[in-house]
Amino acid sequence: MPEEERDEDAAELGGATALLGAVGEEDRCELLVTHNFVIGWLVSQVLQTPVWRWIGLDSANCGLTTVRWEHGQATEVVSFNDTGHL
Repeated sequence: MPEEERDEDAAELGGATALLGAVGEEDRCELLVTHNFVIGWLVSQVLQTPVWRWIGLDSANCGLTTVRWEHGQATEVVSFNDTGHL
């Protein structure tokens, strides 16, 4: 990976997680289309796993992962790597 594309301290990923997980007054639905490791990072953060764990959360091409953030509720991974639509 080129040096300029690295996110060594996960600042970009952490910012994305904070943005996606921001709960407001209005309901919203966000669609994030991304690569395998970004989904692994997001799920590992939601599940509060050890920092190294994201690298082992492998998902298929076109797999769907659903995460629910609700005001006053624990964040929930509803589905991970669902390929039933294929």
